[in-house]
Amino acid sequence: MLTETDMQEVKRVYIELLGSDIEETEFSPDHVNHPIFESAVLPVRMPDGNPGQVNILENGAARDMIAGQYLEQFHYMKNPQSVMAFMIRRSWWMLFLEKVQKSLSMYDFGDCLGMAWIMMENPFSHTTEEKVYAMLHAATAEALMTEEELSVYNSLPEELTLYSADGFHWKKEPEGEGAAERTVSKENIIAYFNRNDTEEYLLEKE
Repeated sequence: MLTETDMQEVKRVYIELLGSDIEETEFSPDHVNHPIFESAVLPVRMPDGNPGQVNILENGAARDMIAGQYLEQFHYMKNPQSVMAFMIRRSWWMLFLEKVQKSLSMYDFGDCLGMAWIMMENPFSHTTEEKVYAMLHAATAEALMTEEELSVYNSLPEELTLYSADGFHWKKEPEGEGAAERTVSKENIIAYFNRNDTEEYLLEKE
């Protein structure tokens, strides 16, 4: 892994995602399946200077124009964290990290990976569990967690009982009825997160 993130390569991957096929859904054109575009109907400034909107499924020239505007915005992104937060749909974050992994510093890679795991409803959307866990194991503990989180992680007991409503995000207390329960040894805990006033444990696959 690089000592410093290569933002030019990150940009190349972003351009690749930006140009990927737009998959229609039953709610198209208002909702589409794409790593960048949530809708095919997007606002533009018309040639007369007034605001308007276009359907980029029907208008290739308009899509090219909007893609150019998105790339102009990329100029203001100083790190991959900001690219993820402002320019890529959340459900596609893990795929993005899979594609840029070799272009990131260990710090940026771990920081982005922790951010994706915590904030994604399903961290395996648009990729596989195997690829996500391979990335998690490639990140160092120091990169994946903050200093405070690492300190708590290092002081965890040898065994812990945790609960999860979705099978991905594990916590000390059950949230709602029907939460899964799992007792694990410390060696099966990949990371501990405490962000946005929420504690969470990242576990190895069962």
